[in-house]
Amino acid sequence: MTQKRRHKAHHAFTLAELLIALLILGVIAAFTIPKVLETQRNQQRTAVMRETIATLSQLASKAIREQSVTDTATEKTFFRNNLNYIKLCSADPNTEGCWNGGSGGSAANADAYVLPNGAFITSINSLSADREVIQIDWNGAAPPNSYYSDVLPLTICFGPGTCDTGANAIVGTGPKGPGAVGPIDSFGDSYLQAMFSN
Repeated sequence: MTQKRRHKAHHAFTLAELLIALLILGVIAAFTIPKVLETQRNQQRTAVMRETIATLSQLASKAIREQSVTDTATEKTFFRNNLNYIKLCSADPNTEGCWNGGSGGSAANADAYVLPNGAFITSINSLSADREVIQIDWNGAAPPNSYYSDVLPLTICFGPGTCDTGANAIVGTGPKGPGAVGPIDSFGDSYLQAMFSN
């Protein structure tokens, strides 16, 4: 009996071996966990942006069919009646909890919405030449709250115009036709390309 116990004790791991194994696992985790979290964040961002852009595209198509958006007032009414949202802020989105207050923040008189997917969207009330500039903050109030980090300005072309006349809001690769939804500049286009390629 004594020999068997000694034999079992002889094959047990020593404290040093256990510490070395834990150290190796810790090093592996230190390199792996941040990458896993970053991948998860990128997938979530892409899913939210795809869903939000698709929603805006559907709204633009509906507005063109119904010819229901002709100025800022009708655009506001159209969004309120047709957008699926869980909260609307129409006085000051920065203080009402529909915007983040960081760079790319909303004007005090603009409507802003909290969407079911957690994104914030706001209009900057620049409807002209059949278009409206919308800002999407895909992760809501969470930082960094800056353009092309988590805030993307998009132009929605409500039509029936070409959506590329008037003020110089659309440059580079911005959307050019009725129903189009896309970045207002090449920086935003690069942002979307990098996001959707992940």
